[in-house]
Amino acid sequence: MDFLNNKNFIIALSVFIVVVIFVLGLILYFNHADLNKTNPSVKKVLAIIPGFNNRLKQAEQMNEVQRQQKLIEEEKNKLKAEWDNIEKKNQELKVKEQELNNREQELKSKESELLATRAKLETNLKNIKDISQYYELMDPGNAAKIFATMDDELIIQIFQNMKKESVSQILSALDPKKAASITKKMSGI
Repeated sequence: MDFLNNKNFIIALSVFIVVVIFVLGLILYFNHADLNKTNPSVKKVLAIIPGFNNRLKQAEQMNEVQRQQKLIEEEKNKLKAEWDNIEKKNQELKVKEQELNNREQELKSKESELLATRAKLETNLKNIKDISQYYELMDPGNAAKIFATMDDELIIQIFQNMKKESVSQILSALDPKKAASITKKMSGI
């Protein structure tokens, strides 16, 4: 027990206890602290201590993993944004496609109507040509009597498909007022 009375021993024991407390404090602190945020010069000092060296490496690896995860998450977000954009464009294309299909149906309907109208007009034209030939073969006086009861527009259409000699003979046989009205309309005045 003499060594307890020795002043150097007590100082050494006190320094040892302080160092142990300090080391334990460091261990507790750095076990719970984020070593990646630690000052680089402190990291160098801690790297010398065997237990801390492994802890620093683990912290760096965790930091790298977190950085990689963050990059992956950012890429996922970019891909999701691009995918959403593609989906939006796809929906817009579907709408445009439907509009085009509707317009195509409308055009087909209009085309059918036009073909039907054309066929009807061609039939009417053929009929007028046939009728014109009949009136050309008639006596001009008899034809004039029939024309006197007809609409001017129909008479003009028939005249346009007849020979000029036949038209002039029928016009001369018509009532002068009717003949003048038809002539005026034929001239476009």
